[in-house]
Amino acid sequence: MSEGAAQPTLRIGDLLVQEGYLKPAQLKKALQVQMEQEQYRPLGRICVELGLVSAKELQRLLRKHHKRMYLGELLQNLGLLTQAELEHLLQLQKIEQKRLGHLLIEHHIITESQLTDALSLQLDIPRILPSLELIDPRLLKGLNGEELLDLVYLPVHRSEDQLTVIMADPLNQELISNLEARYNCRLQPAIAPASEIKATLQAFFQTASGESPELVIDNQNPFILNENPLEQDPTATAVNFIISSAVLDRASDIHIEPQERYLRVRFRIDGLLHHKTDLPFDVAKAMIRHFKQLARLQTEESYLPQSSHIQAQISGKEIDLRVATFPGQWGEKLVVSLLEKHSTLLNLERIGFSPIYLKSTQRILDISGGIVVVTGPARSGKSTTLYAAMNYLNDLDKALVTLEHPIVYQLPGVVQTSLRPGQSPAGLIDALVSQDPDILMVQDIPDTATAQALTRAAVMGYKVLTSLHTRDLASALFHLMHLGVEPFVIASTVTCVIAQRLVRRLCEHCKTPSQPEPSQLSSFPFKSIDLQLFSFYDPVGCNECQLQGYSGRTALHEMLIMTDTLRDALTSGQTLSLIRTLARRENHLISFAEDGFYKASQGVTSLQEVLRVAPLNESDRLTGRSSEEVFALCSSRLPDPLLEANSVF
Repeated sequence: MSEGAAQPTLRIGDLLVQEGYLKPAQLKKALQVQMEQEQYRPLGRICVELGLVSAKELQRLLRKHHKRMYLGELLQNLGLLTQAELEHLLQLQKIEQKRLGHLLIEHHIITESQLTDALSLQLDIPRILPSLELIDPRLLKGLNGEELLDLVYLPVHRSEDQLTVIMADPLNQELISNLEARYNCRLQPAIAPASEIKATLQAFFQTASGESPELVIDNQNPFILNENPLEQDPTATAVNFIISSAVLDRASDIHIEPQERYLRVRFRIDGLLHHKTDLPFDVAKAMIRHFKQLARLQTEESYLPQSSHIQAQISGKEIDLRVATFPGQWGEKLVVSLLEKHSTLLNLERIGFSPIYLKSTQRILDISGGIVVVTGPARSGKSTTLYAAMNYLNDLDKALVTLEHPIVYQLPGVVQTSLRPGQSPAGLIDALVSQDPDILMVQDIPDTATAQALTRAAVMGYKVLTSLHTRDLASALFHLMHLGVEPFVIASTVTCVIAQRLVRRLCEHCKTPSQPEPSQLSSFPFKSIDLQLFSFYDPVGCNECQLQGYSGRTALHEMLIMTDTLRDALTSGQTLSLIRTLARRENHLISFAEDGFYKASQGVTSLQEVLRVAPLNESDRLTGRSSEEVFALCSSRLPDPLLEANSVF
C-alpha cells in the first residue's frame, strides 16, 4: 500500500469546498482527474498539481482540521520528490527499517535543510536557527554536553510556563516528557538540522567567542551592539545578529512578523522573501521594543504605524536602516529596510543596460533639456537608475539639484533636498528653478501640480529626471495624461521613458549549461530561434549563493525615445499600442522579453527568471524578430536608428 492510501478518509475535497478553496465545479474536475489515474493518487496532490490550491494552503487546511499530510505526499506537493522516487523509497523502507527522511537524505534526493523545512511545515512547529546569538545561554549552564550532543537538542528560551527547545527529532516523545519533568513546565518543540544543532553546541562548550560583525549605532545611541553574545542581553544580541546577518546575506529588507504561536523572521534577498528563522512568541514584544528604541520610536504605541531610520556601521559599511511598524492581529509587524550609503551600483555601466540601451541612455542624458522618466513597479530599481544618471551628469560645470523623500544616497556636489512627510514637490520646484540649476531630479510625480511644474521647467529648458510607479512604457504615458498633462505637452517635453524590471543574476560559481524547454521558447515573441547560436544556463545552488542558484540582481529594460513620428502619433490621438508598434518598427524598441533573452544568452540570468519577471506583450508578435536580430540589436551590432534626422539627437 502506498504512503497516501488512507487519505480518502480525510474527505479533503469536501473540506476544500467548505473552506472556500475550491468551487464545486473545480472539485468535480479534480475528482475526475483522480479517477483517470492508473494508480491511486491523493486528491490534495492532484489539486496542487492543477493549480487549484497551493501546497501551503493545503497544509494549512489539514492542520486546521487536525489532519496531517504524509511526509512523502508533502514533498511531492513541494516539488522535491517524484512518485517513482517515493514508491522506490517506500519499498526500501520495508527492507532497511529506516525513517523515510533518513532515506531521502542518504540517497541525495533532498538535503537535510529541505527535510527540516518540510517537517516544520508538516508538524506546524517553528524552525529556529540554532545560533548562539538567538538563544538564552543561561539555559545551557550546568547541562551535560554529551547528553545534548547525543540526543541533539538545544534549549533556547524559557517563559514562566513554557520552555522552547530546538530538536533534530521533534517527535521524540520520551525526550519531551523527560525535559518537561526536569524543567517542570510545558515544552514547545522547534526543529533545526541535526548538524547545525551539534555545531552550535560544540561552539558553546568550546567557549568560542561567537563574535558577529560589529554593528555600531550613530548619534551616540546607547544601544551599541558589539559584545560577546554569551555576555550580552539576549534581546540585544538577537537584534544585532538579525541585522548583521541581513547585511551578510545581502538582504534589502528584514520582515519581523508575529504569528499565532511564534515570531517569524524573513529576509528579502534579490527581490524574494526567504525564511531566516522563527523565534519563540514570547520574545516578540521585547525584540520589537528594542528595535523601536534603536529607531527612537514611541515604544508604548502599538496601534498606529510608526517609522524612522538609523545610521549604522556594520562590518565597515555605512548602512541606513529604515524601521517601520504596523499593527497586526498577533502583534506589531516590523520591517527594516537596509540601504548601503555608498553603493557601487550608482554607475550607468553597472545598472544592467544592454549595449544598445547604454549608448542610447548616455546620448539622451548628454543633450540639454527635456524630461527623462524612469518607470516600473515598486522595488524595480528606479531610484538606483535615477542616481546613476545623476552621477553620469555630475560635472563641475553643471548645477544639479534634487527633491527627494527621503534622500536615498548622498551625491557629492549635488544639492539634495528632503521633503517632509506628505509634502508635495510642486511648491518647491518653481523655487528650485530660481536657483539656476542645469539638472533637476524629482524622485517621483505624486500629483497633477508636480507634473505641471516639471513640464514647465522642461519647457524653460531645464533637464528633468523623475520616476513613475507604472507597469510599462504605455502606462507611463497614460499616467501623465491622467495627471492632466496634455499629449502635445508630453510630446514636446518628454525625451525618453525607461521602463525596467529586476531579475536575479545567476551565481557564477554554480550555474550550469542547459537546453531550453520548448514551452519556454514559445513564450518569447520571436519569428524564429536558432538555438545553435546561443548558450543558456540554469541555477544550481552552492555555498557561495546560499543554495539559491542566484546572487545579486540586474535590470531588464524597455526604452521609448521620442521621435518626430512618435510625437505626431501622440498628438494626433493614436492608441498607445499603436505608438508602441511604431516604436518597435521605426526605432527598434527592444521589449523586456527580448532584453531578457539577450541577457540569458550571455549567462547573466536564466530563461525561467526572465519569464517570471518580464511582462509579455502579445502585440509584439506583430513586429516579431528572429533571435539573431534581437541579439544583434541588443549588442549594438545594427545601425542605430536613433541617429536619424527625426530623432531627438
